[in-house]
Amino acid sequence: MANDIQSQVRDVNRNLRKTKQLIRAGASSALNKVAVRSKSRVVKLVSSDVKVQQKHVRKRVYIKRSNSKSLTAKLTTYRRDIPVISLGPAQTRLTKNKSTLKVGSKSYPGAFINRTRFGSWQVMKRKTKKRYPLEVLKIPISKSVDRHASKTVRRQMIKEYPRISQHEIDFRLKKHANR
Repeated sequence: MANDIQSQVRDVNRNLRKTKQLIRAGASSALNKVAVRSKSRVVKLVSSDVKVQQKHVRKRVYIKRSNSKSLTAKLTTYRRDIPVISLGPAQTRLTKNKSTLKVGSKSYPGAFINRTRFGSWQVMKRKTKKRYPLEVLKIPISKSVDRHASKTVRRQMIKEYPRISQHEIDFRLKKHANR
């Protein structure tokens, strides 16, 4: 009789531990899904704001995924500017006395392609009428990232996380109960 009760208590404890693990795994999965949705939303908003293709912004947004031990997902954005040379193939167009460089869908009057002292090719423009100084043309994204990232993640956590976490936890518990 005492042996039977002890085995039942052990089974209940085992089931409680397993349920706790399943709940943490479901919450972790929900966090990761919300992080992925937040990333795609941030990429879309920033790229439309600065008028570049999403693939150029997507390279600069990373997710550190959550796991059942640490229930935190982290969205990291590299806020440095996008060099114009990475927007696509460049074409030089000559008009009356000026040349215009067209890269992707944007035109830059007075710009040219030159190799930097570090060995990479960049789109440059003169700051003055003299030979030097030169500036590398870049598209700033830091203000747009600041404006959209935290607001979007917060909105996604409020709107999507409760629904997704409830679904994930229910799914895992039902799957475990059917075993």
